[in-house]
Amino acid sequence: MNFPPAFPVLTTTRFVMRQLQQKDLGQLVIRCNNENISKQTYNLPFPYTEEFAKSRLDFIGDGFLKGERIVWLITEKNTGIILGEMGLHFQEEHQSAELGYWIAEEFWGKGIATEVLACVMDFGFAEMGLHKIFATHFGNNPASGKVMQKCGMKQEGVLRSHVYSRGEFKDLVQFGLLQSEWKGLNSLV
Repeated sequence: MNFPPAFPVLTTTRFVMRQLQQKDLGQLVIRCNNENISKQTYNLPFPYTEEFAKSRLDFIGDGFLKGERIVWLITEKNTGIILGEMGLHFQEEHQSAELGYWIAEEFWGKGIATEVLACVMDFGFAEMGLHKIFATHFGNNPASGKVMQKCGMKQEGVLRSHVYSRGEFKDLVQFGLLQSEWKGLNSLV
């Protein structure tokens, strides 16, 4: 696994993925302070406070310095507006990474997650030399699974009632893709 020495900035046609900075925290709180986002993630609370955003900034920064994770802030290329986050959380001994993301609700259904996921997967496989990228989504969020499928990920299984979140047991649907199966960004155009 080839962990980058400096935080990588990734770009697509419409988006720039970069490191979260102190100056972003106010806008981040506005975008992520949404119960519908919180309900579909493991670790984003509602309400999403500035205090939590500050601790998240430290978590992301420390994780990068330790080689444990890269979490990109997704911004619109032309305006710099924050749209969400996407990250890779590494399991170095397995040469793999778990992918996680959230998109602000007002931007759902616009192809943002698909475009950014394809770019992040290309980086993970081509630049970092990962063997596998995998992700899960709650069973009641099939839209997330569709994003993964559009990027070539294959459903590997369903972990029934696997997590207890916000007062209920939820299924986890797992997807994965091996480096040998990745056909690159051009195959998705």
